Amino acid sequence: MEVVAKRISKISLLKILFIGFTVSMSTLTTSFGIAALFGFNTIEWFGEYKTGIEGVFYAVLMGPIFGAILSCMSWVAITLGLWVYSFFNPIKVSFRHVIEHQE
Repeated sequence: MEVVAKRISKISLLKILFIGFTVSMSTLTTSFGIAALFGFNTIEWFGEYKTGIEGVFYAVLMGPIFGAILSCMSWVAITLGLWVYSFFNPIKVSFRHVIEHQE
């Protein structure tokens, strides 16, 4: 299914970015936390390395924080770029495996 629109909702774009960045960063930081559990210096919090259970705890906290920061920063840049692009062409978004079709 393809949708062609003049503009994309800013909140929808933020949701997509937030979900994508938070899930990916949480996966990455959790793997670093598991390494910290075994004594590796992979988690640094304000200049101090955290290892063991404390490292896992901080790693789990870092994923959503990094996801939120990255998604907000990217959202500002992408929103500006899409706004400029919308003056010249409509935006075409393709979907796969559509669950429900609403009129």
